[in-house]
Amino acid sequence: MAGSPDFPSDRDGADLMTLRHPFIPNSYSHVSQAQIRLHGLTRDQLAMVSVLMSLQASRHPLALQKKIHRLDEVVQSQEIAPAVSLYECARKADGAGAIIVMSEKAAREYSGPLSPQLRTETFRCCTTVLSF
Repeated sequence: MAGSPDFPSDRDGADLMTLRHPFIPNSYSHVSQAQIRLHGLTRDQLAMVSVLMSLQASRHPLALQKKIHRLDEVVQSQEIAPAVSLYECARKADGAGAIIVMSEKAAREYSGPLSPQLRTETFRCCTTVLSF
C-alpha cells in the first residue's frame, strides 16, 4: 500500500513503481530517505555501510576492489540518486553479502549460528572503523 511504513511514498507521493532510472540506485534512495524520515537515521550512518563493506573487502583475497573508503569519500562521491552516492552502489558482479547491525554489547552476547564469526578479529563496529 503506497504511503504505509512498509511501502513509503516520497515527498511527491510517488511509490516504488514510479521511480526514475537508474531504477536500482533510485530504489535505494527511496528506502534511504524513508529510513531518514521515519527513523531519524543520518546520511553519514547510511554511508557507513559502504565504509564497513570496503574494509571487509580489503581483507578478502578475491574482492573486486580492495580500497578502503573513508566516510568523507563515500559521502562526497558522485551522486547517483538522491541520498545515494557512487561508492554506495553495488558493483556489477555475482555474489552475496550481508551486514549484521547490532550494538557491540549485543554482538558479544549473541549465541546464534554466526556467533563464532562475530567473535573473530574481522568483526568491526562503526566506532572502530572511524578510527582508521
